Amino acid sequence: MDKINANKLGLVLGILLALVHFLWILIIASGFAKQFLDYVLSLHFISDVYSIGPFGFGTAAILLIFTFVSGYVIGFAFAMIWNMLKV
Repeated sequence: MDKINANKLGLVLGILLALVHFLWILIIASGFAKQFLDYVLSLHFISDVYSIGPFGFGTAAILLIFTFVSGYVIGFAFAMIWNMLKV
């Protein structure tokens, strides 16, 4: 098996995590976050134990940047470790 391109895997995972969180941002901005989480958590037998904060563009931007960078670092590190073990 060929080596994994660490940069490409980092970009793919970073973009994937950022997209998932962008969808979450859209749910927050639409005002349906509380109902959505109530439904999802009820499927896991968890009751209402949280509150949803107000939407803010700055917070949303920080969330997207943080999740992209985190995904990139995790993907890059995974590829590097995989490539070292694959020798």
